[in-house]
Amino acid sequence: MSKDITGQKYGKLTAIKLYHTTRNGAFWLCPCECGNTCVVSEDNLKAGKMTSCGCVRESKRSLIGKKFGKLTVLAKTDERYSDGSILYECLCDCGNIVKTTSSRLKSGHVKSCGCEHYLSEDLTGRTFNHLKVTGYSHSSGHKAFWNCLCDCGKTTVVRGDYLKMETPFPVVALQSKPLMPEEQN
Repeated sequence: MSKDITGQKYGKLTAIKLYHTTRNGAFWLCPCECGNTCVVSEDNLKAGKMTSCGCVRESKRSLIGKKFGKLTVLAKTDERYSDGSILYECLCDCGNIVKTTSSRLKSGHVKSCGCEHYLSEDLTGRTFNHLKVTGYSHSSGHKAFWNCLCDCGKTTVVRGDYLKMETPFPVVALQSKPLMPEEQN
């Protein structure tokens, strides 16, 4: 006969009621701190083999908040990839949002929204004519765009290949704030 462990806590589980006994031992009904309830063998509780309903294992596997290359996982979506894998919404360091699978993130197959493919070199800190590059803005149409500060104090966003042209390019109107991708056209 097993000892009464009613009310005893084992990790996130609390034994509240003897559920049944078999020749293999006693099994206890245990609510978990997460709100789920499970039935666990007394031996597993006492040995520390079961300390939650499984929620701890699930939270350790969660990708949310983890960083892979330039991507930070924001949320698990209800959408599926063509092979049936769950898609995760990710924020790229450049500000773009992309969706990809956990296996593509973990394998390193996907490390960014694609912006790194357009960045052959970092232009940050370099000066071209009257424009000093203050940082990467975004990519569009396989071209990298850069935030720039003019000698006059205004800011603009310029395509990287335009910055590197031998002859000065015309900058018709500098903006007082960085342009959004849809404003670039």
